[in-house]
Amino acid sequence: MRKTEYIFQALVTFLQWLCLGLVIGLTLVVFFKVFFRYVLNNPIVWSDEVIMFLMLCLTYFGAALAAHRGGHINVELLETILGAKHRRILKIWRSFSDIIIMVVLVIVMIFGIKLSIYSRDQQTDILLLSYFWIYIVLPIALLFMIIMTGKKILDEWKK
Repeated sequence: MRKTEYIFQALVTFLQWLCLGLVIGLTLVVFFKVFFRYVLNNPIVWSDEVIMFLMLCLTYFGAALAAHRGGHINVELLETILGAKHRRILKIWRSFSDIIIMVVLVIVMIFGIKLSIYSRDQQTDILLLSYFWIYIVLPIALLFMIIMTGKKILDEWKK
């Protein structure tokens, strides 16, 4: 296995473990929120903000993992019409659409970084966590998605 392939597989494994940790954390916080509110009649004040942040992280990093697995919505009408006999055209079409996706991801990532920096002085109501840490999750996850999409393009042209 080449070094780049090993690094990429380590990145995918990291994303899988991160998403698993986020799901477990989200489950525990929701469980304790319900338990404290309805059994002990003593609600946890900070739980809503933590749940929101964990759900946000899970959504974005899960989307990066879905980009690796090809789990995003895909319109296959052109592939169905052309069929297997026009493989070269399909390869060019897939690469073109993936490059467009990467350009959009880079643009959103740049604006996400700007938004994170702009909102670093604002804080959440209860945890007093800077909104920088909430908004920076999107550019980090988009970087993972860009890497996954770039790998997909390279793999497509290696075949």
